[in-house]
Amino acid sequence: MATDTITNINKPAPYIESELQSFLKPLGQLGATSIPASQLGLPSIAGESAFTGQARKSAAQQAGLSYDPSTNVLGAGTGVAAYQPYLTTAATYADPSTSAGQAALQNFISPQQQYVIDAMTDATTQAKTQADATALQSGAFGGGRAAVQQGILDSELAKNIGMFKNTMYQQGLDQMGGAADRQRSLASDTQNLGLGNIGLLGQAGTGQLAYDQAVKDAATQSQKMQTQAPFERLGWYGGQLSQLMGGMPNPYMQQGPEQQAPSPLFQAIASGAGAYGLGGILGKIWNKGQQ
Repeated sequence: MATDTITNINKPAPYIESELQSFLKPLGQLGATSIPASQLGLPSIAGESAFTGQARKSAAQQAGLSYDPSTNVLGAGTGVAAYQPYLTTAATYADPSTSAGQAALQNFISPQQQYVIDAMTDATTQAKTQADATALQSGAFGGGRAAVQQGILDSELAKNIGMFKNTMYQQGLDQMGGAADRQRSLASDTQNLGLGNIGLLGQAGTGQLAYDQAVKDAATQSQKMQTQAPFERLGWYGGQLSQLMGGMPNPYMQQGPEQQAPSPLFQAIASGAGAYGLGGILGKIWNKGQQ
């Protein structure tokens, strides 16, 4: 004979169970969704700044090489450093004994030198003419005294021209030596200014790269947050359901019919005949008889 009894069923409350069932469907769909790599927020590196490329190009030119920023290829170039022409000129100015040095020296001797020599020569000629006129008036023209005087004038002229040329030559040497120093200074300035320019370009490139990388990182973080937002919402909702389930200490109760246990005789017969399948047959018969 069947009797009614109370059975404990460990299940969530019905209103929570319905929420769990509605929660599992979008959770499964979200978990099975394939997310493209572009939406995963993967890290990326910003491209090199144009300032950096120009800094490399300037450095290559300083060394007499060529550089193509578009291909990042370093070429042979002219093979002449930016400061080398100044050093070459300074070396020429520093050695007037060579033909190149002698030719360069002429550029530092005043072009007025010949005019001065011509003027000195004209003055001597006039003095000689005046001496001849005086000798003619005194009746001594063509004499030994007049010849000596003419020789003295010629000697003084040659001496003065030689001294003048020597002075002009020394001044030219001094000016050319100063020019050599200025050429070496220009070589140093060219190198230092070039290096300074390279440094400024490099700093600008570093700043640009840092900014571009920050923009990329912000975009990556934004994409990652957008991709994770649905997971975070479901995770928060699932946490709330879990807390509600934890706050229900007693499962709800459900009543149902309980079947009467089989007699000891039947249990013995069933266990003995179980190997032949008789237990299952007798069990069905017994259960049918109890209804």
